[in-house]
Amino acid sequence: MLSAGYSTAGERLEIGYVRVRKADGTVVETPADSAQDVTSEIMRAAPMSSDYHAKHVAVRGLGVGDVLEYEMTVRLRTPLIPGQFWFAYDFDKSDVILDEEVEVSVPKDRELKLKSADLKPLITEKGDRRTYNWKTANQEAKRNIEPRREFPAPSILLSTFRNLGGGGTLVERLGAAGPSRQRRRFAPRPPN
Repeated sequence: MLSAGYSTAGERLEIGYVRVRKADGTVVETPADSAQDVTSEIMRAAPMSSDYHAKHVAVRGLGVGDVLEYEMTVRLRTPLIPGQFWFAYDFDKSDVILDEEVEVSVPKDRELKLKSADLKPLITEKGDRRTYNWKTANQEAKRNIEPRREFPAPSILLSTFRNLGGGGTLVERLGAAGPSRQRRRFAPRPPN
């Protein structure tokens, strides 16, 4: 099961494609319109988050040794704070990821604060848009069985707020919101 969450109050989640590449080269497509939109499980713990939904896709034909590829786009329709936007993303370090890409498109004339310590984005401009693109891979799964006592800063944090430090805790608390596209290719492992 592939799933992704989003806020129905201000975002739209689009699934571009979901496919499995078998070792013999065959491709098994899962239709993007087969995704189910459901109320997120967070509702059980925090009923005030009733606008938080998740899309679930039952991936067809996925097995050990296969490669799962998918593309999801989150579009910001209505900002939580008018005139402002922010985005936070953490690259997956716990699974084998053959290719993980994040693309964020923003108005070119908008001043941004950007933190991306481990990976620098490729920045391109076209028309009135500036696009930031991060691309990485993770060849080795890194499972941490110790409980977290602290949560590290996200891999990517960008905002129109003037200050990401100090006042930036607002951004970190509010989490991800903004125009973004994510692509992943990863290889499932056999269960332990």
